[in-house]
Amino acid sequence: AGGVLIALKTEVFKSVREVSLLENLQDLEIVSATVTTATDQKILFCSCYRPESDAKWATLFNNFLDFACDKFENIVICGDFNFAKIPWDAPDCASGTKELLFVDSLNDHFLTQLNRKPTRGNNILDLVITNTPDHISVTDVLSIEQAGLFTDHRTILFEFNSFIKAPTKTHRTVLDFEKGDL
Repeated sequence: AGGVLIALKTEVFKSVREVSLLENLQDLEIVSATVTTATDQKILFCSCYRPESDAKWATLFNNFLDFACDKFENIVICGDFNFAKIPWDAPDCASGTKELLFVDSLNDHFLTQLNRKPTRGNNILDLVITNTPDHISVTDVLSIEQAGLFTDHRTILFEFNSFIKAPTKTHRTVLDFEKGDL
């Protein structure tokens, strides 16, 4: 009930810009920013909260995914999604209409949920969703005490490996036949 936040260390990136959502998405509790890495990769980072009782949330979120996946190649979405009934080891076995709609929406947009550790009680409510799962690894889920934050959820730590373009060096041997032995 406190809103959403993205905190970025701006000096780590070439640029950081807030993304304005489409007007019809203003009721969605989400904040987004694009970052440009040192290797000129653009990544959309989002923080989202899903109220448990919002009936139109699934439609709004799906519309957001349509917008985000159309405009951005690399996407990371984190937040409290309040889907306690989704078994993330087998998400297609979710029970409930809202849960199945959410899983289908992620699948339709080729997104993967990476967090497998409970964040509130025994429930996995806080998620790390991306279309670049090979570049993200959840490293830890801190207890409430370890995080030192005012929250009743555990805190997810994850690493994002930006796509580093290796410099292309060509090694070649040039023979000087004029200096060779006869």
